[in-house]
Amino acid sequence: MSVFTTIKTEQLARYLIMFELGDLVSFEPIEQGIENSNFFVTVEQQGVQKDFVLTLFEELTFDDLPFFNQLSNHLYHYGLPVATARQTLDGMTSTIFCGKPTLLFPRLPGNIVSDVTPSHCAAIGQALAEIHETVQSCGLTRVSEQDLAWLRSCQEKLAGYFDPEERELLAGVIQTYEKLWSDGEGLPRGIIHGDLFRDNVLFQGEELTGIIDFYHASEDYFVLDLAIAVNDWCSRPDGSLDVELQRAVLVAYQSQRKISDREMSVWPEMLQVAAAEFWVSRALVDAEGDRRKDPEEFKRILCQHSERPNSFPEGV
Repeated sequence: MSVFTTIKTEQLARYLIMFELGDLVSFEPIEQGIENSNFFVTVEQQGVQKDFVLTLFEELTFDDLPFFNQLSNHLYHYGLPVATARQTLDGMTSTIFCGKPTLLFPRLPGNIVSDVTPSHCAAIGQALAEIHETVQSCGLTRVSEQDLAWLRSCQEKLAGYFDPEERELLAGVIQTYEKLWSDGEGLPRGIIHGDLFRDNVLFQGEELTGIIDFYHASEDYFVLDLAIAVNDWCSRPDGSLDVELQRAVLVAYQSQRKISDREMSVWPEMLQVAAAEFWVSRALVDAEGDRRKDPEEFKRILCQHSERPNSFPEGV
């Protein structure tokens, strides 16, 4: 969650007045990520300190924020470990700070895990299934920005950046996606997280305590969301899947939401499409000279899926 907009102590202190949370104690930038400017903020009121996360949106507009506020409120209402934006004294959650759309959230407990265990993966599978079950009653919709048309447009934009082998690899994924799209009837859809990576989940030990960054949420296939999570949580450094970790995700997911036979049948293709989306999105940024996210990581994952397709595990 990189910092593109710098802020000053006096500016932030004035901004926080509208929330009546107390006095500003300190703030610090959060350096991870590639899209928004984020800060940890500590305030004190009557001797009690509280921690918040301030997010300034660099790409989303003010009109985009109500969707994400309503989604997080809905998930929170059903008991999922997500943060909901604080309201101002006037009852507003979407605000403007430094000329940018801004939200202020309570800081959730826990930390990002680096050494992933089957227990972590089981918690991810269960939480993702609960999200997919819960969103079906939220009444929200948002068109996906990373659909087949987007992938085709990226093929053109990256024609000079990719080498011939990479262009062939992407062309193969697009053909796979075209078949999935034309045969997509019967695949359950709804609002998906779209980015349930390790850096968007907090744990205390092996207890999942927070799911953050729903700003890729949109309407798409639930099984694609599951594949996105598996690719990040269960892939080895060479891009191959750790069988035990994948099984832990899928078994826990299945315990909360039944994975249909139709979803199981397209599992190998969904793993490829999920990997391609992040390979391409990172390549677009890398092509512009921004080296913060390595596209090679997801290229390796995609190559593994393309060379040795992973069928849905038996017995899950």
